[in-house]
Amino acid sequence: MPDGTLPFENPDRELDLRDEYSATVNVFLHFTVLGLITLVTGRPFLFPSLGPSAYLMATGEKARAEGAYHVIGGHTVAVVAGLIAYALLGNEVSAYVIFARPDPAFSVDLVSLVGSATVAMMLTTTTMLVTNTNHAAACATTLIVALG
Repeated sequence: MPDGTLPFENPDRELDLRDEYSATVNVFLHFTVLGLITLVTGRPFLFPSLGPSAYLMATGEKARAEGAYHVIGGHTVAVVAGLIAYALLGNEVSAYVIFARPDPAFSVDLVSLVGSATVAMMLTTTTMLVTNTNHAAACATTLIVALG
């Protein structure tokens, strides 16, 4: 910012938590549907490049956030959120290992990774909106981390 303030310090910015939580619920619904399809079919319907698309769909048509603050801040948020979700739910497995199995459908490990991916996306979405570090590409980062 020209006056030396960070984007989240902008006094003119209106923080409406309903928007942030609405976007988080929207991401939850996207990933719940994809997660259920993944669980039933045993096929990888949750993959990192879906993250940015889900984020953009959930947050609507917002102005593109550019600059180092958004890129670095967004990816930092994404890595931390992905690590938290994976530590809580990831069950120390990875998508590579699970989908290499003959029939991973309905496995406990697959449930763990679906949960990890969903929580990571929810944390990333909420935190990026609240801190104004909006960077949709960071949602691919959070899924890479959350999927092991």
